[in-house]
Amino acid sequence: MVIVSIVLLMGVLLSLDIHKAGKPAGDNKPNRMPSAQVQAVPVLNLDSMQSKDLSVLSPEQAKVLNQEKEEAKKNPGFETYTRLGDTWNKSSKSVWAGHYYFKAAELKPGLENWLKAGDALNESLSNNQDTSSARLIFTESTKAFSEAIKLDSTNLDAKTGLGVAYVAGGDNPMQGIGLLLGVVSKDPNNIKANFSLGLFSMKSGQYQKAINRFKTVVSQKPGAEAYFYLAQAYQNLNLKKEAIDAYLQSKKYIDDAQTLTSIDHLIKELTN
Repeated sequence: MVIVSIVLLMGVLLSLDIHKAGKPAGDNKPNRMPSAQVQAVPVLNLDSMQSKDLSVLSPEQAKVLNQEKEEAKKNPGFETYTRLGDTWNKSSKSVWAGHYYFKAAELKPGLENWLKAGDALNESLSNNQDTSSARLIFTESTKAFSEAIKLDSTNLDAKTGLGVAYVAGGDNPMQGIGLLLGVVSKDPNNIKANFSLGLFSMKSGQYQKAINRFKTVVSQKPGAEAYFYLAQAYQNLNLKKEAIDAYLQSKKYIDDAQTLTSIDHLIKELTN
């Protein structure tokens, strides 16, 4: 999943027209914390949408999922929805894992259940290529984290998740930025909040701020994605040596030959 994510993220970053990005977000905490505005879940043909994802799975995986799906229809309940979510999660389709975790949480509301659903939905939100399911993911994710905040207004994981959802899938990313800045004001080393703020800084052309965010992330949880974005931020500031070092660090966490070749190409361009 990390490898696929890196490939997708590389394509997105390399195609970004930073100069046309929106107004820089800045890092000043707003005077008022934005409130979550949850929209109604859209009416979609979920069976048709799921069929597309089932078609790319192995026959064995598809068979098990179809069986569990029918069981959930006959006996809708917390256990059947959770089991179906777990099976979808094993197939690396986090959107449907999150959707069924969400349905399970509706039947058995609780902080951990809402967070589980929101986290799975957020995992698919940034890399979702299907516009038909994007609104469903966003709506359920924001609802899940909003419900978690109702249960525990001090929970930083819930506030971070809601902020990430707004930044990644909302029409007004500044609403999410406000939430994330509130999180890092209380927990400066929060990995998810810093990573999401780093991504927004990249898109808005604030590369030095992005560098600071990603350095915070890799100092605690080094990984391919964070180092790759760190390298991109350095490269945009023409800090070639730093960019090369970050690219080399990202390679340590990748074992896909095609992705490694792509990064080697980026390093070669910087050395010429």
